[in-house]
Amino acid sequence: MADPVWLPDVLRAEGLKVDIYPGAFERGHGDFGTIWGPFMHHTGSFGETPRGIAQHSSLGLASQLHLAPNGVVTLCGVGVAWHAGTGSWPGIPANNGNAVTIGIEAAHNGTAAWSEAQYGAYLKVVRAINKRLGNPWNKVVAHKEYGAIQGKWDPGNLDMKLFRQRLLQAPDKPLVVMNMIELEAKENPWVGVRKAKPGAGVSARSAATVRAGSSSTRTRTSTFTRRPARTPSRTAACSRRTPSASGRPANSASRCATSPSSPTAQSWRSRVACSTARTARTTTS
Repeated sequence: MADPVWLPDVLRAEGLKVDIYPGAFERGHGDFGTIWGPFMHHTGSFGETPRGIAQHSSLGLASQLHLAPNGVVTLCGVGVAWHAGTGSWPGIPANNGNAVTIGIEAAHNGTAAWSEAQYGAYLKVVRAINKRLGNPWNKVVAHKEYGAIQGKWDPGNLDMKLFRQRLLQAPDKPLVVMNMIELEAKENPWVGVRKAKPGAGVSARSAATVRAGSSSTRTRTSTFTRRPARTPSRTAACSRRTPSASGRPANSASRCATSPSSPTAQSWRSRVACSTARTARTTTS
């Protein structure tokens, strides 16, 4: 396969405005062989110009395409560009992504929200390239995926999983809001089964039945069974005799024992009596 001189035509067919930077058809670091697909970047600033991509001070041609914030695409060169560097991705030769991918540099700082014009144009660029190559529409790699070993993070905060799903949607229809949690659970079984909240997804009639409930259900759910209180032993809590002031044992009335009718009272009185007995022993010793 030769250099992608067809880029302006296929991009315009998607409804994009395409400019051609002077000398683009003669610019590059060698010729292409087989082209794997599109490769996504962001420049790090909104002010990056097509000239900075076409004639980079140290890289020369740094990507084939520049994508402006307003959605305008500029062809910077059709030959091999130095944009991928060290990295790997399925189907791409290790550390040689430059030779098989078409780099797209979006003028964006990576942290701000993506404008509808730029995000929509990014979708169209990737989809157009894949259509021309006969690839699935969502075949694409981001620099942060290929070049993770370099610590790359472009195209910034753009969610690649969502981006790939939107590539599969018809371009002439509004973007569909997608449940990414459901998508993740579907693609990765290890996430586990999601359980809906009680009543979610039931019909109106079923919901009314759930709210009303049957009499037996109400009886079962409204009954509260209190755990029975522990019955304290009627034996003396403390059987020791409390010494009197003369040193003789006191009579049985001084024992810290007896159990009145109330368990609560018994517990309280036993503690007080035992405490009194200990205090008396300490005083007389």
